[in-house]
Amino acid sequence: MNLGSLIKRIWRDDDFGRAIATAVGLAGGLIAWRSQGSLGLAIVVTIIVFSIAKISARAIQSPWNQRRERRHKRDQLKRLFENLAREERTVVKGFVCHGGSVVTSNEVSCSKLFPGVGIRSLINRDILQVSYVGEDPDACLYALDTELFDYAQTVLDDIPF
Repeated sequence: MNLGSLIKRIWRDDDFGRAIATAVGLAGGLIAWRSQGSLGLAIVVTIIVFSIAKISARAIQSPWNQRRERRHKRDQLKRLFENLAREERTVVKGFVCHGGSVVTSNEVSCSKLFPGVGIRSLINRDILQVSYVGEDPDACLYALDTELFDYAQTVLDDIPF
C-alpha cells in the first residue's frame, strides 16, 4: 500500500470518526514525543489516543447520522407523496381507510377508493405490488409500499377511524 492511498483512506470525507481520531491521535503522539523525547512512547500514545478518540467520535456522531437519515427518508417520502397523481393519491387514501397496506382484489373491486388508473400507475412505478393467491387469476392481493403507507397515515388526518 502506498502512502497516497493510505492518506486517501484515512481522510475520507464520509468517515468523521476516523478523521477526528487521526488528528487527536497524532496530536497526542506529538505531545508525548515532544515532552518525553521517546519515539516508542509517542507511537503507543498515538495508538491509544487514536482508538479512544475514534470510539468517542463515532458514539457522538451516530445519533446525529440516524436523525439525518430519518429526516432524509421522510423528505423523500414527502416528495413521492406530493408527486402522486390524483388517482394514485386516491388509491393510497383507500389503503389508509382500509387500515392496512394490503387489500384483496374483492376489496378493490367493491370500493370507489381504488380507481383502476391509479392502481395500474402505482404498479408501474413499483409502489404497489400484486401477488396472486392460488390458481384463480382474479384472486390477488395488492400490497402498498409500507413506508409510503406509514407516511400517508400521518399525512391523511382527515380520515375518521
